[in-house]
This record gives sequence, structure tokens and C-alpha cells, in this order.
Amino acid sequence: LALLCAAHTAAASAGGAELALFAVLGARECAERLPFGPSPPLDPSSDPRFDTSLSHALHDTWRQEILPNGTSVGVVVVWHFLSGPRRLAERFLFAVGRGEDVLWEVYSPAHAQVPVNITGTWRFSSAAGLTSAMFEGGSGARFSDDDGTFGAGHP
Repeated sequence: LALLCAAHTAAASAGGAELALFAVLGARECAERLPFGPSPPLDPSSDPRFDTSLSHALHDTWRQEILPNGTSVGVVVVWHFLSGPRRLAERFLFAVGRGEDVLWEVYSPAHAQVPVNITGTWRFSSAAGLTSAMFEGGSGARFSDDDGTFGAGHP
């Protein structure tokens, strides 16, 4: 299992830069065991990591690709944050403290042309222990102290 998370930056929305890949997750590296810190640009074949060098990336949309076998995309989830643009660090801190209202568009093999739309509130984990210092050059072996979710779901 692999999970790729990318932010549509302001430049990408204006037809500029490509998506900024900020996290590559694995079956065992989803939050608690996910290394984090500034890193060279990630690509889909990178080892699992959360790249904090993108902490200031202003965005209002994410694209998440789920690769059930580690190589082929099985499900795509497009996250539309209803609060509008935020920086990546702010997005996670809000998700821990208050939650982020999201419209998720879920594309799966069964719904490849017409997505399933889900509206809800994304909460990363109230016990994650995320701090602004983590996003300002900090690094470590555990992005979250206790769990954390990267997914769409009903409240």
C-alpha cells in the first residue's frame, strides 16, 4: 500500500507549477511511524516521508492517490478545503485543533468518471502532538504522537 499526498499550490491553480508532493505514506508509515522533516523533492517512488520544506505552500486543494499494490493507482481522492487557502502547516494544526471542513471527490475503479462526493470535517488526531516548530525545520521519526488520518469519511 502506498499513499501519495500533493497540494495544489496557488501557482498550480493559476496554471503554473505542478502539484507539490508533500507526503508519501506506506502501509506502516501513516502517521506515528512517518518520518518528517525538510527533504529533497519527493516523488512517487520515494521512501515514506512528510516533507516539511513545503510547510508554507498555500493551497486549497489536495490530491491523494492510493496505490493498493504499491505501484498502480486504485483510488484518487481530491480534497477541496471549504475554509479556502491555507499554508500546509496551518492546515494540519487546524485539523488537530478544530477540524477542517472538506468536500472530498472520490474516484475509484467503480466510479472512474463520476466521483462519489462526501462532505465532512477532517480531524487529523487530537493527540497528534503537532507543533508549529515541527513545520519550521524540525525533523524526526514520528510525524504524529498518536495516530492521524489521511482520508475521506462521513462524520
